[in-house]
Amino acid sequence: MAAAVVFAMANLCPAVRINLRGLYGEATLWQSAPALTHSQSGLIAVPTVPSVIVVPFAQIGLLAWGLAFVRDGRRAPGFTRAMRVLVALWP
Repeated sequence: MAAAVVFAMANLCPAVRINLRGLYGEATLWQSAPALTHSQSGLIAVPTVPSVIVVPFAQIGLLAWGLAFVRDGRRAPGFTRAMRVLVALWP
C-alpha cells in the first residue's frame, strides 16, 4: 500500500522544477517525459516512460494482485507466471 501511495504522489505532484532568473516552471513525471521528445534529447524519452511510469506500476499491480489472494489464503491463478514477470521487471 505504501508503494502505491508513493507512486501516486510521484506521478501527481511536480517532480521537476526549473528556475531561471525569476521565471520557473514545474512538471510532473507524466509531463516531463513527452517534453523530452520536443527537445534535442528526444531519444531519452523512449526509456524514460517505461522505467519511470510503466514498470513501477506493473510491479505494484502484480504484488497487490498476488497479495490479495494470499490474504484470502488462496494461491493466485497464474501465480508462477506473474512472479516470473515480476522478477524480470526488477532492476
